[in-house]
Amino acid sequence: MFISGNRRTASVRSVGYSDLFVLNKKDMWDVLKDYPAARVRLEAIAVKRLEKYKKAPLEKGEGKHKCL
Repeated sequence: MFISGNRRTASVRSVGYSDLFVLNKKDMWDVLKDYPAARVRLEAIAVKRLEKYKKAPLEKGEGKHKCL
């Protein structure tokens, strides 16, 4: 999972007050070690996105993803 070293970004919209946290790559791996179910879910989402991209690469301007 996360085989590339590319930085990832996301847009977030909240209905109410929210706390937003940023994890560096090492911290993300540490969290996923403690929460294997979350890792499995993230890996499944990543596989689906890669398969979708292989079938139809993104056009310029596309790339908005649903929240996990």
